[in-house]
Amino acid sequence: MRLVWPPSWRCRTWCGSQPAAGWSQPPADEQLTTQVRLTLTDGSTRTAKVVHPRGTGDRTLTNADIREKYAKLTDRIIAADRQAAIEKAVLGIDTLDDVAQLTALLTPAVHSPLD
Repeated sequence: MRLVWPPSWRCRTWCGSQPAAGWSQPPADEQLTTQVRLTLTDGSTRTAKVVHPRGTGDRTLTNADIREKYAKLTDRIIAADRQAAIEKAVLGIDTLDDVAQLTALLTPAVHSPLD
């Protein structure tokens, strides 16, 4: 986790983490579980638990979910035409004559900064 908000830097001096007892051998149905408990300065606590994050266990992603996630993750770093070409190649990977077509899209030429 990267802390960029100034007040969050202060919390580094008084925050800690410790695994729950038995964390290394959880039951099979809880192996993908994440639980966070915050204890505030007044002694009160807040707890949140995610049994299976999206994409794991019973919370599988649909094709539409995967496309949406891909678009969000690549929107600012890949040009729209290349993004669409990669999506098309991946979705039609079984019809590609050569996987090198996809590889070429995934590894664009990198030019020297001195050029």
